[in-house]
Amino acid sequence: MRRFAFIAILMASFAVTTLAQDHNVKDRLRFSLSTDQLPSFKSYSSFNNREDRLQTTYGVFKYLEVGGFVGHTSLYNSLKSDLGNLTWSSSSIKTHGISFGATANFHPLPLLFDTKGLKLDLYLSGKVGAITYLASDEYMVNGTYLFGQTHMGLAYYFTKRWGVFGEYGYTLYRNGYRSVTYRYGVTFKF
Repeated sequence: MRRFAFIAILMASFAVTTLAQDHNVKDRLRFSLSTDQLPSFKSYSSFNNREDRLQTTYGVFKYLEVGGFVGHTSLYNSLKSDLGNLTWSSSSIKTHGISFGATANFHPLPLLFDTKGLKLDLYLSGKVGAITYLASDEYMVNGTYLFGQTHMGLAYYFTKRWGVFGEYGYTLYRNGYRSVTYRYGVTFKF
């Protein structure tokens, strides 16, 4: 949380006019590479779940992007018989998984004023998807988990084509597990 706040303040301090931002997001193609620390599944995993993701979006309106994502995730997974043992044991394995889904980003700034030359891009993001863990049934985390996410994001563009971003939000898994999540990375637009 403090890291995200620091990045947001740092980005805001450099919000000067340049050719970094177009008037709006319509017809803009954007690629983002990111990582995050997803929450551990409480007693399911001893260590936090990390996900690296590639996301692409396309601007369909002046203020709306839609797209998809694919990612790789990993966590240390415990046997069901070790339920309650929250330390790494010889029965724990590193489990890998694939995540995929759809995303939509709403950009309010183009609706409020002309954003030409603005280095900052503020947006609200919604995502739906699934994570499929590649582990046998004897482990606590296995199979496919559906999820939904809502995030608030802030991007800072160093040039017209690339920048950095951070997102802070909320994730809800179909199995009822909820948590706060954050994501950060680099973004490229064309």
